[in-house]
Amino acid sequence: MRDRTIVRLGLLILALTTLACNAFAGVARPTLPPPPLVVPSPATTGDAAVPDVAPTATLPGETPAGASQGTLRVLVDLNVRAGPGVGYERVGFLLRDETAVILGRDPASGWWKIACPPRAEGNDCWVSGGAQYTQAENAAAAPTAAVPASPTPRPPDPAPGTGLLVFIDSGRLFASTLDLTGDVPTAAPALQLGTAASVQRAAIAPDGRTVAFTVLDPTTGDNELRLIHADGANEHTLVRAAELPRVPEATELPAAATATASARAQVLDFQWQSDGAALVFNTALVSPGGFSAGSQSDLWTVTPQGQVTARLAAGRGLPRFVVSPDDRLLLIGRQEILRVAIDGRGLESVLTFEPVATAENVIYPTVQWSVDGTFALAAVTAPFAAGDATETRSAGLWRVPGAGAAVALGQVRADVVAASPRWSPDGQRLAYLRASAAGPELWLANGDGTRLERVAAGEGLRLLDWRAGNNALLFAGQDYAAVVQSGAPAIIAQTGGAVGRGAWLSDTAVVLALTDGSVTGFFVVTRDGTRQLLAPLSAVEAPLDVWLP
Repeated sequence: MRDRTIVRLGLLILALTTLACNAFAGVARPTLPPPPLVVPSPATTGDAAVPDVAPTATLPGETPAGASQGTLRVLVDLNVRAGPGVGYERVGFLLRDETAVILGRDPASGWWKIACPPRAEGNDCWVSGGAQYTQAENAAAAPTAAVPASPTPRPPDPAPGTGLLVFIDSGRLFASTLDLTGDVPTAAPALQLGTAASVQRAAIAPDGRTVAFTVLDPTTGDNELRLIHADGANEHTLVRAAELPRVPEATELPAAATATASARAQVLDFQWQSDGAALVFNTALVSPGGFSAGSQSDLWTVTPQGQVTARLAAGRGLPRFVVSPDDRLLLIGRQEILRVAIDGRGLESVLTFEPVATAENVIYPTVQWSVDGTFALAAVTAPFAAGDATETRSAGLWRVPGAGAAVALGQVRADVVAASPRWSPDGQRLAYLRASAAGPELWLANGDGTRLERVAAGEGLRLLDWRAGNNALLFAGQDYAAVVQSGAPAIIAQTGGAVGRGAWLSDTAVVLALTDGSVTGFFVVTRDGTRQLLAPLSAVEAPLDVWLP
């Protein structure tokens, strides 16, 4: 697997140099018109060397003084940047078949420096010299152009023995470096990443160097998908939802009114590919009041350099997806679970089900990949009538391989409307919540629903995190956190207040959001019950993500 990852990274480096010109990276100046959305074809993965020049077209008008007599024709809608590479700011664009005067070139990258077109801002304008993007004429005498200083420093490598905690508190994004070398993990003071005050969610890249996050514009209802280095440097926008296609009539909520013209498209869910080569995301329509008017039913990828590619067009995709460790996708639709390649090819139905809807929601199956990516597990809510008691509801359990048909495993009696079941990383154990006349209950079972074991009962129960390797489950009640591996659960934190989100840091320590007396924050809590404050919080429900080497 490691060798394959190395090969992938080598191919990625080559591909990024060839796809550079079509990338949507950097924060464009707001006065610029929206750039054309570039959807590269498979042919864009070829060699990025400066092409053999070929006669194309001549530029009308006068050539600027001191410029070479060369011209180039643009073969696709093309971004114009302030330097030779996608890391430079986008200052404008050229449309297919438009021409430009060549002022020089950068031999190292093969990019052309051109006379800035009328709709570009700035004094320096560059476009890619890849043969799939531009064709040049009379360019042999083009001088070597001075290259602006690189604006995109490489993200720093995480120090040995360190991890990363990222969380959102009061709409702001924070990161804290974790020291994992001692018996109990410790954390450096939290650093605010960027200046955004309306961060919605965040996800750390697989290499721990960068963080992707969405930011809401509360005035317009639009949002953006951004990327920032883990040390707070080089924040830039990858995707502006307002520039993506919109399908106003699409809705996944049959009891709700269809989307109106005032609904806005927002980046909804996003996940990293396992190698960090791209983020996968879809969008949803959201009303001005914040209520979701339904999924856009689309699917996209965007590279860390900003290259956006449509994988499933608006109206053809599905509202939910899960990415496997080897970058296969499972999509969850209105009446079926579908499997598709990460590039959008090979879309096929693997499991059908009857949709279950309430007055406020549509209940989709829970789907989770195994840690090795060889199979996925799905829990599909059985149909029920309005007014049915929650304790009588059930869910069928299915195994969905990377290829081939889904296999029925069994079922559990559970109200998966209230809380999604969660499998251990190896798929051998299943944790789920079920309703009873006495209140909520936490149950464990084999992955196929057999060997049932009642673990806990009471209000406030929530599943937090499985530990890979030892199949230990971290869960919380109304005022406590506990771990169960086999037998009776062990309480590791008893509090006088609420317990929020949490995650494993090691076999013996977790990070938990909780209120301890008058202090609310993230704490490192060991299995013997000791705790240490990592970062203060204003709210116990702060979303978090943890990266471990």
